[in-house]
Amino acid sequence: YLVQMFLKVIPKFNSSIFFNFFLCLIPFSMILGNTAININTLLICFIGLFIIFKNNLKFEFNIVTKIVFIFLITTAIASFMSIGFDLTSYNKSNSYFENLIKSLLFFRWILFLMVIQTLNKYNLVNFNYLLYSFSFFGLIVSIDIVFQNFIGFNLFGLPKYITPLHGHELNTGFFGDEIMA
Repeated sequence: YLVQMFLKVIPKFNSSIFFNFFLCLIPFSMILGNTAININTLLICFIGLFIIFKNNLKFEFNIVTKIVFIFLITTAIASFMSIGFDLTSYNKSNSYFENLIKSLLFFRWILFLMVIQTLNKYNLVNFNYLLYSFSFFGLIVSIDIVFQNFIGFNLFGLPKYITPLHGHELNTGFFGDEIMA
């Protein structure tokens, strides 16, 4: 019953707007951290695949896709094989499995690239919104860092980060103790 109801709602739903919305959340997810980036990337891939299969679009395999695919295969193999070189930092019971999973998860980026290329080919991606989003969040982070430099704390009330070794005060903005800004 739920599947039938879902299939009735799908034609009324403009999924390209939803896709562009999550694409515009990339800068915000970069501010939030690694987990948000991974979740947002997977959502973009799933929504993009939904659009591609719903509209019977053909994937784009150009030279850039092939080069990135070769790079990701090389990176995945190198990260999987790296366990043999550093046995001190891994738990031997599950390290091979963890490395295999991490290596396989590199391929979400080739899927991400293929989805973006395919939807761009059919003019379903609006990169202007992405540019506006990067500009907006970049401006917010910049204002926060300038505010923290002059006032001593950022817009959320976090003080300047003091380095443990030398005691230097650094403006880190929203990133707290991560020296990124």
